[in-house]
Amino acid sequence: NCLGSLVYMLTPGNPDPDSHLDGRLALADPRLAECCDREAGRVTKELVPDMKAGAMVLFSSEVMHHVHPYTGDQPRITIAWNFHIAS
Repeated sequence: NCLGSLVYMLTPGNPDPDSHLDGRLALADPRLAECCDREAGRVTKELVPDMKAGAMVLFSSEVMHHVHPYTGDQPRITIAWNFHIAS
């Protein structure tokens, strides 16, 4: 029931350099061409933004999103929230 979602990266920790997805935010939506590299309208790839310290991503809450498991031994800290604007 939200309009938008926002993720702010305070510190990315120390993700495994051998794992491209360690602790990474991922978005998947058939309306995003980046997610449908094999066939239009069919999600075959996630959009994985580069989240360095201070990075912020704002997206529609209806976009499917998740974070891949983080295996680092230093804190990975993000702040995430959803918002709705009453009409």
